Amino acid sequence: MNPQAELFAAAGIDLLLGDPPFLPHPVRLIGALITALERRLGRWQNKIVAGAWLAGLTIFVSVACAFALSSLHPSFRLYLLYAALAPRCLRDEAWAVKRCLDEGDIPRARQRLGQIVGRDTALLSAQDIIRATVETTAENTADAVIAPLFYIALGLPFGLSVPAVWAFKAASTLDSMVGYKTKPYLHLGRWSAKLDDALNYLPARITGLLLVAAAFICRRRWRLAWHTLRRDSHRSSSPNSGWSEAAMAGALGIQLGGPASYGGRWVKRPTLGQAIELPQPVVISHACQLMWAAYALMLGLILIISGRWI
Repeated sequence: MNPQAELFAAAGIDLLLGDPPFLPHPVRLIGALITALERRLGRWQNKIVAGAWLAGLTIFVSVACAFALSSLHPSFRLYLLYAALAPRCLRDEAWAVKRCLDEGDIPRARQRLGQIVGRDTALLSAQDIIRATVETTAENTADAVIAPLFYIALGLPFGLSVPAVWAFKAASTLDSMVGYKTKPYLHLGRWSAKLDDALNYLPARITGLLLVAAAFICRRRWRLAWHTLRRDSHRSSSPNSGWSEAAMAGALGIQLGGPASYGGRWVKRPTLGQAIELPQPVVISHACQLMWAAYALMLGLILIISGRWI
């Protein structure tokens, strides 16, 4: 099977299966590795040096295992490519929140949302839940959907798609576990957070542009998406997340961002987009539709470009 065919086969498997709990997922193994390393390295007095070792060892072990497994048999390579993709899982999580809202079960919607976002959800209204779900869908369109495809594409000409994408996934997992600006990770997680920001720099900007194109294809507000992307993408405290969130906010005509509670502490965040419409549960479906369109566009671009490389 040629590399392009493997990628599209992996995308097809993800579309059919998503992330079933009965399959062992490499991200869980990476998470266990990070936890074990953190216990040992967290005892070091110099947390910045410990954090550098934590990031370096996690990525080295992840890449080495990915390379070794992908060299054993094509089925391992296909599985690792499939496991690196997450659009179906992202869609399922967003739809689970939407179903709760459709049923009028706000407490359960808050609970489901709390499983996929870092903010406090106990006091969120229905409209706040919708905005938070759309926001995390937009952010993860960049982090978990487009960025893995980007690194798979980088590795395609050299036959290193699997190690390349799992180096990125290891960095992303590090950021999600230790890349916080609060104790005890303020210094220990600094390298992980900076590395994740650097690796997501180009994919985030590509995602913003793809979401504008997706808005055009899906007949959403593509002109407003473009305007909002140019105006608001730099306003987020993150160097990357503002690109996908601003484009999504413009395409859907809602406002994202704003103050939010994290661990009982209110954090001031800028708003992105403008509130043309009040958020309704169907907006979550529209956000997923834009995510799928951006994903399909990225796959098409990879097919066209890699055809010239390989």
